[in-house]
Amino acid sequence: MSKHVKTLSSQTNLLQNVFGSSIFDNLAQLHQVEKDKSVASNAYNPYLQVSFECAQFTLPLCHAGVCDSNKTIEVFVKRALANKQNPKAVWLLQGGPGASTAGTMEKIMVSVYKRLDGAANVYTMDHRGTGRSHRLGCTAAQVETSGSPTYGEITPEVLSACIQDVNIQLGASINCKWFILQHENNNSFIASILSAFSTTSAALDLSTLINYTNNTNTYVYGVSYGTYLVERLMQLNNSNIRGYILDGVVSQSGRNNFV
Repeated sequence: MSKHVKTLSSQTNLLQNVFGSSIFDNLAQLHQVEKDKSVASNAYNPYLQVSFECAQFTLPLCHAGVCDSNKTIEVFVKRALANKQNPKAVWLLQGGPGASTAGTMEKIMVSVYKRLDGAANVYTMDHRGTGRSHRLGCTAAQVETSGSPTYGEITPEVLSACIQDVNIQLGASINCKWFILQHENNNSFIASILSAFSTTSAALDLSTLINYTNNTNTYVYGVSYGTYLVERLMQLNNSNIRGYILDGVVSQSGRNNFV
């Protein structure tokens, strides 16, 4: 067996250990692959070539009803291109929140693509404010530098300065919802643009992108925080989406949000 095949096999085993076999078993059903492990194993073709496409989509900084601005941001999308006619579409959403799709999620894309034998376009995107989708940073406040009092960590003590920095970067005159910052000694109210980077805004991004691809056979798969994003997406009732898959559910309500 070649070194290349061994590497792919070890990556697949690692992903199964981390996320469980459900991520493959559930998605395999989209291609009408039986749940039987031996069948799923035979369907996996390690030699299948994967062609990737990347794009930056220009989307509103403030979606309607979230805040008010004419500014735009770039949202990063990556897809593994199907090799079959009339392909389904599968969107894989990262956990976190705050994690980029670079690394683990992109490896999962490859594994899912091969499990589906290239019959689906497999997409992912960086949540706005993270990774390659207008990552939020406190450049002027120097909060994230190793020389800061918090050694680069964003803690409650420096959060106010960081938010003010982001507001200035994006336009302090923007009219957004008010956020309450709880401090040890006092409560302070800061008019914040950060509502533009909420789960609701990310769900509106995703719904817009799914409409743009114009695939009426779309499935959305969320892991960890990604399930929370999927739940918000479900409330938008996008008619192009045929199904939702939640892996490691984060509930929108209840005493224990992890179920």
